[in-house]
Amino acid sequence: MASLDVDRFVERLGKIHSHFSKHRSTAAWNNASCLSLCRGPLDDSNNTYLKSVLLHQYLFGYELPDLILLLTKEGDLHVMASQKKIDFIAAASDKMDGRLHLHPRQKADDNAANWEAMQQVIASGGSVTTTGGDGDGDGDGNNNTTSSSIVIGCLVKEQSKNSDDIKSLVGQWETTHLTTATDNDDSNSNSNIQLVDCAPGLSYVMALKDAAELDLMKKSSVLSNKLM
Repeated sequence: MASLDVDRFVERLGKIHSHFSKHRSTAAWNNASCLSLCRGPLDDSNNTYLKSVLLHQYLFGYELPDLILLLTKEGDLHVMASQKKIDFIAAASDKMDGRLHLHPRQKADDNAANWEAMQQVIASGGSVTTTGGDGDGDGDGNNNTTSSSIVIGCLVKEQSKNSDDIKSLVGQWETTHLTTATDNDDSNSNSNIQLVDCAPGLSYVMALKDAAELDLMKKSSVLSNKLM
């Protein structure tokens, strides 16, 4: 039975969060307040952009389709998936110091509580606020409106294909619930979701190989040389 390499998972997740936290305002992460990292259902024939597969191999050592990862700038990781996948990832709970939050799929309420919890995570991440005119055309400056954008990093190139399957968790998340999460703390503001690409940031992190990866590269190089 497959098992999670907990130490490797925690270490590599820490690398992603550290880079995200330090360089969030750069083009690598596009000023995202949190990261929505989704791997849609298995359908490689229709999706040529597979950054999510590389991410899963990097973190878990396996591909876990139809799984939602929500990583906040504070380092909390929220996971929503089937119970079997949740059990697989739960092995890391003891080493995550309370920062791993698991949301198993619930058929009883059609995941209503899970969606609400995930939306609250996004809303609590904060928003980028801009102030505009009053919109009445008189130029008096009264009743200025405040527009807030909650910036979410995601794998933009995969999102359109993930959304095709609305029966999947990822499909429902990206077509409906992700785009309707709003910050309700300020009744005078109009919040909206801005999705930005976080693939460059993930690429930067995964490009720096650790000792285990370097060892595998050396071994594959030796084998390739013998076969050629």
